[in-house]
Amino acid sequence: MDLKSYTGLVKRYDREAKIHHIEYDDGDEEKLVLSNENVKYHVSRNDMQRLKLSYAKVRDNNVSDYDVEEMLALAASMNDCQDFEPGDIVWAKLTGYAMWPAVVLDESLASNCKGLKTFIGGRSVPVQFFGTHDFARVRVQQVKSFLSGLLTDLHSKCKKQSFIEGIEEAK
Repeated sequence: MDLKSYTGLVKRYDREAKIHHIEYDDGDEEKLVLSNENVKYHVSRNDMQRLKLSYAKVRDNNVSDYDVEEMLALAASMNDCQDFEPGDIVWAKLTGYAMWPAVVLDESLASNCKGLKTFIGGRSVPVQFFGTHDFARVRVQQVKSFLSGLLTDLHSKCKKQSFIEGIEEAK
């Protein structure tokens, strides 16, 4: 029910109970099962190296011109949450197409876009896709944060030239 995000640290984990002990920046503490929560992680480059974490590698020579590490750093520096706001860079999915980089539009501007109708039956996000510059209204469930998409290797899922151009524009 709480739609706000709070910054905190996992202080310890109880393996038997499978509960994380969280300490928030304001001093509050809470015990949570993180798999039941909406959580976003910010991991610095130093922590990634220290913890021996890796990110998705670019596998396609056609898209090797862009630097995945640079995009990860840029995406991690942005406010990356479930409530998408105008100007947020995201990955959006339309039926029959790959997840595609897009920018969230302001609802008042979206009403002026030709063919973009009000979505009935659930929350939606108006977006403009990078590379194609097409407009669409996408269900919130079909939108991922840019960082989350990079971490799940979405940047290497499509080989179309407009997709590669869209990645460059999003960067």
